[in-house]
Amino acid sequence: MLRSTKSWLTVVLFALQHSNTLGTTIHTHYCKSTPGSLTCPTEADWYALNITIGGRLLKPAPPGAICHHDQPPYDSELCKTALWTNASTYADHPLGIINPNWSEDSCLREPQYPCSGAGFPIYVINATCAEDVAEGVNFAREHSIRLNVKGSGHDYLGRSTAPNSLSSWTKHIRGIVLHDAFQPQQCGACNMLPAVTLGTGEDWPGIYAAANQRNVTLVGGTGDKIGLGGYLTGGGHSPLSATYGLAADQVLEMDFVMADRKVVVATEAKNTELFWAMRGARAHQSIDPLVSLTTTSCLLPLLSLSVGAAPDSDAFWNLSSFIVSSTPRLQESGIVGYSYTAPAYPYNGTLVGGYIGGLLMPNGTVDQLEEAIAFMGDYIATIPDIRTLFVPVQYPSLYAWNLVNKSVGPIGKNNAIGNRLLDGKALSNVKELRAAMKKATPGGTISNLNLVAGPGLWAAEPAGGNASVTPAWRKAYVEYVVSVQWPFRNGTAKRIQTDLLTDVYMDALRELAPETGSPLNEGDVDEPDFQNAYWGSNYDRLLEIKRRVDPTDVFWCAVCVGSEVWAEENGGRLCRL
Repeated sequence: MLRSTKSWLTVVLFALQHSNTLGTTIHTHYCKSTPGSLTCPTEADWYALNITIGGRLLKPAPPGAICHHDQPPYDSELCKTALWTNASTYADHPLGIINPNWSEDSCLREPQYPCSGAGFPIYVINATCAEDVAEGVNFAREHSIRLNVKGSGHDYLGRSTAPNSLSSWTKHIRGIVLHDAFQPQQCGACNMLPAVTLGTGEDWPGIYAAANQRNVTLVGGTGDKIGLGGYLTGGGHSPLSATYGLAADQVLEMDFVMADRKVVVATEAKNTELFWAMRGARAHQSIDPLVSLTTTSCLLPLLSLSVGAAPDSDAFWNLSSFIVSSTPRLQESGIVGYSYTAPAYPYNGTLVGGYIGGLLMPNGTVDQLEEAIAFMGDYIATIPDIRTLFVPVQYPSLYAWNLVNKSVGPIGKNNAIGNRLLDGKALSNVKELRAAMKKATPGGTISNLNLVAGPGLWAAEPAGGNASVTPAWRKAYVEYVVSVQWPFRNGTAKRIQTDLLTDVYMDALRELAPETGSPLNEGDVDEPDFQNAYWGSNYDRLLEIKRRVDPTDVFWCAVCVGSEVWAEENGGRLCRL
């Protein structure tokens, strides 16, 4: 569950930027305020806001400014010692984001490039409670200024930063309270369940540590410094999702700030429409007894130079497509995992193609896991030039597993990703699957294969009956994630790579699985039919709720519900179309 008290706001807060970003009914053309515009707040206005929130209004320089001698925070030693590929560097900074392309490379750590705050918020509220966030929402609405919300800065759609905006930084809205029995507000008929109340600024490593002390398990994310709010906004998949469902399915109660600054509580019996909309959007969580994890580190490289097999060979694609097509069989045995396929990557001084990753069996033994994957070994034995490595390990909890298996994706690099859920139909024709995988993952790239669906997710019964995540989750087996990267401050390379991502790689997956959809948090910001891809049949209902609760679009972010009636112009000015 995730319930907040009056002193600190729940995980649901982050929905301000994501699913609270649901639509619009504005009837006149105008743009959000920017510096120098007639509606822009004055210095006196900003001063008054700072007084109202107890002096917690910040005007920070971007993280990379410490590397630039013409910037006030310049510190050459800090620049050298900063962990620029560590998630904490960005989570602990009010303007920190893990991929600089979302701020248009406006202040990189490389001193040879110019540095400015042009791609970042103007001011930041260092929020410590719901009331701080509410004051920021009210200020943004009254002054028609763009509103931004930043938790950990770990976001693949650029929703943790916005130029010309006022940002609410939620890292310091903290709190973890475990309940032996919890009942949502105005829900007398609801069962009393073990649950946890979490502040939206908490991250999963800290949450798991607290839960582990009480010998309980939460359905949560993997990785270091991945925040609670952003993760839940898109539903939240987990190594335990195949057993228990998405994180959004566990929600019992949530608190969030509305566009009119009111702090609202929603449960399956109170503010039920908002409760539905914010999950897949945002949530509160129940907890379960401690779950152990048995895993195997799986490395299946096809050797290239040493034995003459090309890394992008038929043998490689036969192997990869066989494993992915076997996902239903793996999941029927209770196996999930986070894996990768790569047509050509460096390995011991040579290029190889291989399947790499971890297969996990919640509450299973090593013997059970090895028996369940034995058919893979039998198949692999028929293919020459494959070196296999299986290392089974048993962990007492998800907490223990996450300590050594954190995954946060590319940090400190220009990066964009897209994804598609693959259903049984997409996996049933191995020839078509093989062709789509080859088109979506060219040589030199790596694709994630998240085997996180399963019976528990398909048959999940969240509070209130359902959640607003894409219905495609309820028939999916695997999430196929592709990514692209490009050099800093290279607009041509950016256009080439992002066009390939949307028009070639993702198109191959859309053709393979035309009747499914895509989880929002790992989606492509240029997805041409994002309404259907990210929400499917839920979109129209979400849009109606958005228009009703936020008619002037206080909340907006790219590819969020209702975002299609706005556009970012040159310089980051947000204008209604």
